[in-house]
Amino acid sequence: MPFSERAIFPSNRRQIVFLLLLVAPLLMALFVFINGYGIWVQDYFFNNVPKEKLDAELWVSARVFRLSIFALVAIVAMIVALVIRIVRPRPTLILRADGIVSNLAPRGLIAWDNIKSFDITKYRGSRNLVIGLNDPERFLSDNGLKRGFTFRGNMAMFKTPIVIPGMRVAERLETLVEELRAVQTEAAGRHN
Repeated sequence: MPFSERAIFPSNRRQIVFLLLLVAPLLMALFVFINGYGIWVQDYFFNNVPKEKLDAELWVSARVFRLSIFALVAIVAMIVALVIRIVRPRPTLILRADGIVSNLAPRGLIAWDNIKSFDITKYRGSRNLVIGLNDPERFLSDNGLKRGFTFRGNMAMFKTPIVIPGMRVAERLETLVEELRAVQTEAAGRHN
């Protein structure tokens, strides 16, 4: 039976845990924002603070206030982006008859005949799917990815530009590697 196409999605459970972890910095930034604003309002309107001291405090409070606004905006933007990813998930990988398409970064199609190996590595406590390529430098230059920070880092650590974090895949990495190897073998059999 010929292989058609299969999409591999990220784990919603892991993304929800990450979303909950973002709530703590959001609450801290909100606390700093409210506290800084409250101190300024209290000193300005209710305490008889001398103008010179108020100006000095206001300068420090204004810096804290601006930093907390920036933190609030950044954290809310991350939360919104994560909620959108949970509500409308995009597949992490798409297995096709002619190769693999990764949606994590603009890598394009990775043809089956360009793939040398599939390995699972552990780096800084997280497991990753490493897709070894026959000629990684050529793949990078063909796809215009030579200068990308992530790709250079992956090349230095894993000797390949294609590394899929395990948290971006809902299924067990061992099962996925077995399936990838089977599909690659089937694709090689069709080409011979």
